Amino acid sequence: MTQNQTMNLILRLMSMGAVSLLISSCGLLLFLGQGEISEEQKTRDSDWEVKNFIDKFGDQTNQRYLINKVRFTGRFSNSATTGSRLDAQIGVKSSHEVMIYLYEYGIFEMLSLSADTYHVKIKTPDNQELQGVAVCQKTCLLSEKFSLAVHKQLITGANIKFYIEEESQYTASSTYRFSTGEHEGYSHTFDQL
Repeated sequence: MTQNQTMNLILRLMSMGAVSLLISSCGLLLFLGQGEISEEQKTRDSDWEVKNFIDKFGDQTNQRYLINKVRFTGRFSNSATTGSRLDAQIGVKSSHEVMIYLYEYGIFEMLSLSADTYHVKIKTPDNQELQGVAVCQKTCLLSEKFSLAVHKQLITGANIKFYIEEESQYTASSTYRFSTGEHEGYSHTFDQL
């Protein structure tokens, strides 16, 4: 855990009344526990939430997925633009089924006229690069093996960088870059699926 993550955790715990902070006369920080954090509090503080899929009639189904509450940000480029705003969300149906939603200019869902293959790379905080493929049309569905690798990285709560590139032989490739930033609550919220 980084120093920044540790401080954020301490501040959250203090705001929930789970710990008190005392500074001793020699400058040491002392923490006094005041109980466990409730399941409700963990869910409320999570950067992730569980939602239900919607059917073609607009009704909720009993199929659930996990998604980040606040969109991740980044940049995209294609034959019409360079370095434009990109918003992204990661949806997780299971540890082997991860989807990426890309919003060009922060508002329009990425749309491919046919299901195209995209190359996806992630970079972990320890500079490890992992790569896989996705089939993208309105949503990018990662391969099962790569979904599991992404899921394992999301559990850590650390910043993950994504690079997605369209496999195209006829036009300039579309590229999408975004990062998750440090996030909290993925593992706890995933357990609610």
